[in-house]
This record gives sequence, C-alpha cells and structure tokens, in this order.
Amino acid sequence: MVKDITSRDSKQFQMNLLGCKNLTFYNVGISAPEVSINTDGIHIGRSSGFNITNSTVETGDDCVSIGDGSEQINIQSVTCGPGYGISVGSLGKCPNEEPVVGISVKNCTFTPRMA
Repeated sequence: MVKDITSRDSKQFQMNLLGCKNLTFYNVGISAPEVSINTDGIHIGRSSGFNITNSTVETGDDCVSIGDGSEQINIQSVTCGPGYGISVGSLGKCPNEEPVVGISVKNCTFTPRMA
C-alpha cells in the first residue's frame, strides 16, 4: 500500500509503475502545471491487481495512463484534471504487446482544461 503521499512538478511521469502486483494507492496527491507535457500522473504497465482510490491527480497530461500487459486495474473516487483524464493507450505500436484486461473506473471526477 502507498498511502498519504504527494508528488509535485516532476519533469516526466510523476509515478511510473511497471511489473507491479497487488498494489494500492490511497489518498495520493499528484500535481504538475497544466501547461506541462509528458507529465502523466500515474502510468501503469504490465501490472495486475492495481487499485487507485481517494486520490487527486492534477497534471497537464494523462491523470492515469494504462499500458500494455495491465490487468485488473481499479480506479475509484479519483479527481482528475486539467489533463486528458484516464487513458488506455499507445497500444499497437510495438509487436508482441500484451492485451489490457479488466479496467474499472467508478465515481471519478474529471475537470477539463481551461481555454
């Protein structure tokens, strides 16, 4: 369990989690300026049994990005914005990528970018 921590103004992904099993993020705060690029809040790849709950992610890019080989990812009561929200992406660019299976998103709030 990762609980009650804050990450601010990282130059790239705030948290890049690869090959994790049965991990929970609870009450995590992540922030980066709205104009920042490639500042995904939480990137998950090739992981299973991952839970993100009661957290806030405010970046200029994806709130949560889910890469290949990820399964049983649960995102609940997360506030995202002003970036691009939750994405399952960049799939199909490379040969032998693993499928993404069992993604659940519940009771989340998305705040759009300001014009």
